[in-house]
Amino acid sequence: MARRRRSDYDENRRGRMSTGQDDRGRRQPTHRPNPSEASSGAGTPPEGAEAPPPTEGRPPGGTEGGPPPTPPSLEAPWRAYVKSVRVLLVPDPDDRPLDQYLEMRDRVLGIVESYEFTRDLEVPWNSNLSDDVRAALLSELKALPLAVEVASATAKSDSEKTGWFKRLLGRASTVAGSVKDILANLPPNVKNGLTLLKEVIDIFKG
Repeated sequence: MARRRRSDYDENRRGRMSTGQDDRGRRQPTHRPNPSEASSGAGTPPEGAEAPPPTEGRPPGGTEGGPPPTPPSLEAPWRAYVKSVRVLLVPDPDDRPLDQYLEMRDRVLGIVESYEFTRDLEVPWNSNLSDDVRAALLSELKALPLAVEVASATAKSDSEKTGWFKRLLGRASTVAGSVKDILANLPPNVKNGLTLLKEVIDIFKG
């Protein structure tokens, strides 16, 4: 009889424990995790799992070892520069012999504005240049058209405008020399075109 009572007691005790009750039939309190405890493990990989690789040092917009970004095209800045040079290369009423170089001026400007010239100019532009050097040369090209606009807008007389344009011809010649010297392995037609452009600018500068 004692064994049977003991067996019934054990069975009833197991039933109460499965429902969260103690030996006297009272429900035991359930532990609820603190919000701070629940959030402290957020984002932590389970034990034994491999952590994701760090993202620091990866190039933006691509994967390691991917192709470098394509440099900006040189065609539009170059055409804007040549257009501003055309504005500067005007006849001088006080220098009528200069008129004899107008045909040369037109031929040279036609060469450096041609499709073949700008196409071949892109080849050395897209290779063998650091990003900093490329950005500096691009800034030099873009500066001349802006300088011509400022000189045209601020000159108080035609004589003052002519004086500004003469000084800007010297800067335009420097830009042409920079393009020729910095871009390596120029195709013959580009190298010759840049030489002629610098020469005609220097002729009109006087």
